[in-house]
Amino acid sequence: ILPALEAQFGIPARELWLYDTFLLKFSGTPGESGLGVHVDDDGFGLSFNVLLSDPADFEGGGTRFPPNAFSSEEAVYTPRR
Repeated sequence: ILPALEAQFGIPARELWLYDTFLLKFSGTPGESGLGVHVDDDGFGLSFNVLLSDPADFEGGGTRFPPNAFSSEEAVYTPRR
């Protein structure tokens, strides 16, 4: 993970560490919608998601960023199929 973050953000891996790391598993139960809107505000400035399943194994999914102080536009990032 750290080398990938270094490549993406240009921050030396030796200056990065994982903090408050957790894993979420969604079962595909109808009506299960994942996490609600929340703020990851730990003061460190980087958050990331790692897709562990093959996108061909499920429908839907993704991360939604509602309009906020940084953008008046909603952004939705979905797994590439």
